[in-house]
Amino acid sequence: MPRIVRTARGELIDFDTIIIKNQLAQAPMNIEVARRKEFIDSKEGKARGAKKPEELIAQDVSPEVVAAPVVEPTVVVANVETLDKPVKK
Repeated sequence: MPRIVRTARGELIDFDTIIIKNQLAQAPMNIEVARRKEFIDSKEGKARGAKKPEELIAQDVSPEVVAAPVVEPTVVVANVETLDKPVKK
C-alpha cells in the first residue's frame, strides 16, 4: 500500500515512488545506457573531463608555481563629490 500524504499546500506526495526513483537514480548505469549518455552529451556539446595520467597526478608541484604574485592596490578615484541629500521634515 503506497504511503500517500497531503502537504500543507494540498499536494499529494507518494513517498514510496520517491524512494523507488532515488534507488533507480543511484543504481549504476549499464553499458548501453552509458554509451547513449555519452552520445547525447557529445551532440549537446558537453565536454567530458579528460582523465589525467597517473604521472601528472603524482607529480610534485613546486611552491613557486602555486604562490600567487603580490599585487599592490592602486587608488583609482582621488576625489568623490558628495551629493546634497534632501532634508527630512
